[in-house]
Amino acid sequence: MRIAVCDDDERCLNDESVMIAETAAELGLGCDVLRFRAPSELIACGEKFDIVFLDVEMEEMSGIEAAEAIHEKSGGTYIFFVTNHEGYMDEALNKHAFRFWVKPINRQRLAYGMESAVREMNSVEKYLKVSVEGKPSRIPMTDIIYACAKNKITSIVTVNG
Repeated sequence: MRIAVCDDDERCLNDESVMIAETAAELGLGCDVLRFRAPSELIACGEKFDIVFLDVEMEEMSGIEAAEAIHEKSGGTYIFFVTNHEGYMDEALNKHAFRFWVKPINRQRLAYGMESAVREMNSVEKYLKVSVEGKPSRIPMTDIIYACAKNKITSIVTVNG
């Protein structure tokens, strides 16, 4: 699992990163926690993250703006907003928020939130969207055995044939 933490306050960034890594370890989640002091660094890194913890108020760009950019790049990222100001809640919830917390992060809420995100990640069934004889169709990824392409025709073999 890939987790990013973005906060322009170095102390908060350190504290949150350590708590997130410790909580992930306690939950038995193998993960990398990457730290970013600016949203532009996070967005520019080009990596896909499963979970991103964002401060809302940052000098360069707000966490809400950063969440929008992250969502456009990789829509499957779970966004946890962490802020000192509850007043941003409505705006944040409209920007793909999975959780919205006021600092400091409560360890029990963090564990519950991370468990919930992992449960949801694991429950989302992935599909391959295809066109069969001009008609749109979806094949569950778990049903695909293999795919073969030859002369601009792709054959997909599934558990159902």
